[in-house]
Amino acid sequence: MLLALWFASPVLGRYLPRSIPVILAAEIALTVVWVGLVVLLVRGVAGLELSFWRSVASFVVTAAVGVAMNYGHFGQKLAVIIVPVYGIIVLLGAAFLGSVVSVVFRDRNILLPIALIAPLIDYWTVRFGPVSQAIQGRPEILGKLSVVMPHATALKPLALIGAGDFLFMSMFLTAAQRLKMSPGLTAWLWVPLISAAMVAVVFWDAVGQLGMPGLVVISLGFLIANFRHFKLTRVEMATTAGLTVVVLVAVAYIQLRAH
Repeated sequence: MLLALWFASPVLGRYLPRSIPVILAAEIALTVVWVGLVVLLVRGVAGLELSFWRSVASFVVTAAVGVAMNYGHFGQKLAVIIVPVYGIIVLLGAAFLGSVVSVVFRDRNILLPIALIAPLIDYWTVRFGPVSQAIQGRPEILGKLSVVMPHATALKPLALIGAGDFLFMSMFLTAAQRLKMSPGLTAWLWVPLISAAMVAVVFWDAVGQLGMPGLVVISLGFLIANFRHFKLTRVEMATTAGLTVVVLVAVAYIQLRAH
């Protein structure tokens, strides 16, 4: 379905009236559908409940296919097919890797500090860290580890979602599935939250120039859907709060130093 959406989007765009409101509505609708399909795919990987070694094997296979496609030589016509297929391979590889990483979470409460701290770290990497450096210095590297969102028109530049976002989505969903939390509700909440973030990146220049750390909305959706499952002791609450404050102060310091 993702491939069908990719190829159908520009075809449908040819028949849209040349009206900004219509084009904007079409792009927003396309974004919501695409995000829904992506979340459904990641949810499907998590729902497989693969063993550790099967998850590892699945990741190795998808990574090998991705490397082979990335370093192959294709004609221009074939590249039109390769680009969306490669995006799906990146998505699957990140999802299987997320399933592998999720095995370290043996207790629900461990996921709470991860969900709180991950957005802050992601903010740093997008604004000042590896992602920012890749965009400024070697954007082709970022492209190889990202998935391009399909579009109906050329109204705005394409949006990219990094493989790390899919990894965390799969990690959260797989852990929630295994620990009997709320993976289904998490997936449903992600669709409007991630869609809103993608629309903001593409159509809101201020956000697009800064970049949107995807883990902000991913972690927010996970916390809203699963907060009732966390039962922290006073020591765990104090530790979680302390870690969050430390990371927040570190990110604020780095940003102030950057200016």
